[in-house]
Amino acid sequence: MEAELKRLLAIEEEAERLVADAEEDQRNVVAAARTEAQELERSFAQDAELIRDRHMQKAEAKATQAITELRRHYEERDAQLRAAAETYQDAALHQALRLFGVAGD
Repeated sequence: MEAELKRLLAIEEEAERLVADAEEDQRNVVAAARTEAQELERSFAQDAELIRDRHMQKAEAKATQAITELRRHYEERDAQLRAAAETYQDAALHQALRLFGVAGD
């Protein structure tokens, strides 16, 4: 009977050791997973920043292009209006003088 108790005690001690080893393995796996998740989060944050920077550069380039195009359009329209004003300036002046009775036909 004493041998049987010793054998059961040895089995219990082995089971406790296996449980302790399994718990240690579990802690190690959790720690490794936590470390990997933190590294992935850092990598994601860096990638997100790079992507945001690229999009900002593209948006700035498009905005610059749109501003350039609007300026060109404005300058063309300004030139058209100035040319029209010059074209009709003499006629308008003559008409105004005629309305005020200053100039004769």
